Amino acid sequence: MSNLWTISEDSFDPSGLRHQETIFTLGNGYLSTRGAFEEGYPDDHRATFIHGVFDAAPIVMTELANVPDWLPLVVLLNGERFSLHSGAIELFQREFDLRTGVLTRTVRWRSPSGHVATLIFERFASLADVIVAAAVRVGEARVVLTGGCFQNRALTERAIASLGAAGFRPYWHQRVPPNDGGLSLGQAVAAAALRLGQRAGLAQGKQALTKQ
Repeated sequence: MSNLWTISEDSFDPSGLRHQETIFTLGNGYLSTRGAFEEGYPDDHRATFIHGVFDAAPIVMTELANVPDWLPLVVLLNGERFSLHSGAIELFQREFDLRTGVLTRTVRWRSPSGHVATLIFERFASLADVIVAAAVRVGEARVVLTGGCFQNRALTERAIASLGAAGFRPYWHQRVPPNDGGLSLGQAVAAAALRLGQRAGLAQGKQALTKQ
């Protein structure tokens, strides 16, 4: 780990495959995908889960359903299929930038017949695209971006840009925070309004009693 915002490794150890798949799991608040390799590896544990989608099979406990895998990618180098299970690994680096949500893997691989290539894989699960898709489905031109996830500046900026490009009018927090701070302020305003309303009601009641 080079800094507090980056998770990285500079070698590949097959014995720790599943552990590293967990460490490098990528998510966006809507779905998450384990850090399995795009090209696959024997005995890997590939899985993508969507929030709120559960398995209805009769099992001991309800679990999130494993949805269709979107990772598979076949890479051929002069007719030979790229795989870390064959050939030789001359360089292996993987880095997960928690600020941008981008998972990058760089591999220099020598095929069994001696061909060498450097491959760079980048993976990013965009939540902004999900927001645009929801806006299209609902059909409302004005979209309000609120909630704790919009503390993420990169997500907010991307969502605003994507919604604007799609013809929607986004609204977002500029003075009040979108997380619990904004919620607390709203609760305070609601409580104040309720209290003022109660005082007004008492005053009107006193006036009615006086007239009687």
